[in-house]
Amino acid sequence: MDYPTDEDSDEGAGFSIKIPELGDLIGEFEKDDEALFKAAEGIKAVKAEHKAKGMEFSAREVEIRDDKKDKTALLDANITMQREEWTSRLPGMLEDINELIKDPKNKIYLR
Repeated sequence: MDYPTDEDSDEGAGFSIKIPELGDLIGEFEKDDEALFKAAEGIKAVKAEHKAKGMEFSAREVEIRDDKKDKTALLDANITMQREEWTSRLPGMLEDINELIKDPKNKIYLR
């Protein structure tokens, strides 16, 4: 079989694929999800309840996070992990030191 080389191939004969927008893909993916549907219905109910009380509901663009609390929790987890590691290592280290101290070749005998 004879295959065309790069010079023989038709470079002008290309094809294009229509790629839908990301929002459309996400909407298509999530439209049959019951949990998301229930959550959306719950949000709509809360909005209606707030509107009935005279409050205006507005979505925030920025998520409010407690970074200090997250960093403190991470630091505490790291400290706990280090304590556990050193607690498991320390007895073995002390045994090694005691063996070296008890070894007769490391003793100094005074006359």
